[in-house]
Amino acid sequence: MKKFFPKMNQIITEEFSNLGEQGFATEFTSSCVGIRHYSGTLKIGELAELYREPTNKYDPNAIAVFNKGVQVGHIQRYDAAKFAPMMDKGDFFVAECIGAPDKFNYLLKLYVTVY
Repeated sequence: MKKFFPKMNQIITEEFSNLGEQGFATEFTSSCVGIRHYSGTLKIGELAELYREPTNKYDPNAIAVFNKGVQVGHIQRYDAAKFAPMMDKGDFFVAECIGAPDKFNYLLKLYVTVY
């Protein structure tokens, strides 16, 4: 992908750099990964809480996904790298589960809104 779109990462970074600051909601889809490692569950239509984990030993941009106080997984690494700075600035994130668990890739599809 970088071969064909060498400036894509810069464009995406610039695009995401001020999301949530315009005074209206921004929406996108993402994935909750690592669901086989946690006991929490998330059904289609349920809302999830997202929490930053800056001290996560595997990823300093980690964003944990919780449902009813129990961890379900993490936002996929690529998206977390873009969203973590926004969360650190105080933008508020809400995630809704929009897909059943993928048993082959161990992930859930999420619809995320940033305020």
